[in-house]
Amino acid sequence: MVIPLSLATINGQPLEQSLPADRLSALVERARDSGAEVVKLLQKGSAYFSPAETAAAMVASMPGTADTIIAACVQSGGAYGVLDTRIGLPVRLGADGVKEIIKLRCRTDEHAALAEAAQSIRKRIAELE
Repeated sequence: MVIPLSLATINGQPLEQSLPADRLSALVERARDSGAEVVKLLQKGSAYFSPAETAAAMVASMPGTADTIIAACVQSGGAYGVLDTRIGLPVRLGADGVKEIIKLRCRTDEHAALAEAAQSIRKRIAELE
């Protein structure tokens, strides 16, 4: 999971300037581990909640004219410099699927983290084929 902290704000102020680095690091770690935490707490059937809610939100955003941006696993098509893999990116959906991949202004280190994640995903997909 790549979290572009450079884009996060609290009351209009950059999050990175509002919280100490160690607190911010702990929050990022918690966000990354939250899925496993839910599964551990709820045990049976817990892995269905988030994917089901996300799928419902995706379907709801597709037929309308809403300008909803949603995170979705998509074929990257070169967005963010990522080629030949599927990765979670911010998108606008329409009746025919992905209307647009939203291009966020991320820092160099955030782009590098995304490229690293894409490479890891690409490797895992290759192992399955």
